[in-house]
Amino acid sequence: MNLQTVSPQRNAILNGSSSVQNNNNSNNNESSYGINDYSDNADSTIDGLYSRMDVKQLLSLVDCLLDSHSLAKQFNGNNAQRTLLWKAGFKGRSKPNLLRQETHSLRSALCILFRIYTDVDRTDEQQKSDIRERLIRVLDEAIRYYVDLNSEQHRQAWIFVLRLVLDWANSFSDAQDDEILFSCWMLVVDLR
Repeated sequence: MNLQTVSPQRNAILNGSSSVQNNNNSNNNESSYGINDYSDNADSTIDGLYSRMDVKQLLSLVDCLLDSHSLAKQFNGNNAQRTLLWKAGFKGRSKPNLLRQETHSLRSALCILFRIYTDVDRTDEQQKSDIRERLIRVLDEAIRYYVDLNSEQHRQAWIFVLRLVLDWANSFSDAQDDEILFSCWMLVVDLR
């Protein structure tokens, strides 16, 4: 992945554009993890909902998404419960998991937090400080969790979350918060 390249979806969100051209490369496996799952209409819908919600509502949505992420993470970490469900015949030949919920809810929460944080016209200084602290906490927790993952399937499911974090970190300007940049780039260091 070239860190200098910003995804078209991210660019559209930042620039307020409602149309994004999808690059449907048949050799690209990213869509199986949700990176390219969003159509042009989804991007304009996301932007439309963002512009119609105030910061308090957006942060409430982030809280709900993070609760969903925590629930899925807790379930995925409970091997005994997953084995019991699997042996009882739930969901076929492999143990049930909530990897998609775990990663998509976190990715959505991070998208909203990054978007609010970079939207200087929407927040006052106190809100900006609160959002920055929350963003740092969520990033730190996500990075630590990913680094400690042992399952290759679980790590693979997190690829699009990592891509989002690195994409946003790469797009921060020098004037923006060094602490958030530091948290993002610690991911790169931990991955080595």
